[in-house]
Amino acid sequence: MPFVLSGSLLLLFASGVSSQEKSQVDSVSVHSMKSGQDPWFGIDKAKHFGASAFLTGVSFFFLHEAADLRKRNAAYGSGIFVFGIGLGKEAHDGKRQKGRFSFKDLVADLAGIGFALLLIQTP
Repeated sequence: MPFVLSGSLLLLFASGVSSQEKSQVDSVSVHSMKSGQDPWFGIDKAKHFGASAFLTGVSFFFLHEAADLRKRNAAYGSGIFVFGIGLGKEAHDGKRQKGRFSFKDLVADLAGIGFALLLIQTP
């Protein structure tokens, strides 16, 4: 069941993909930089969601199993760690010449983190 839900969420995020967004190089596509748009749904947001969910799961496993933290502490630590990575990436994007800080990317990151933590908490 969790895999069906995760697949549905990824399809939802990727459903707004235009042909110009498919050729994007980084967090903000060339089209988006020129027009000033940052769509809520698209391949970029799906990548943010998926990467954040994956990194949250990996860091949780490391903190819980290898570092021997309690489940709750490992969940908090992994969520904060991955959000910090996303925040740093957006700050870096904001300093680039044609890039910008995207709050929508952070929302997708938080959704991925929340989704992974939800899966972690289920028995």
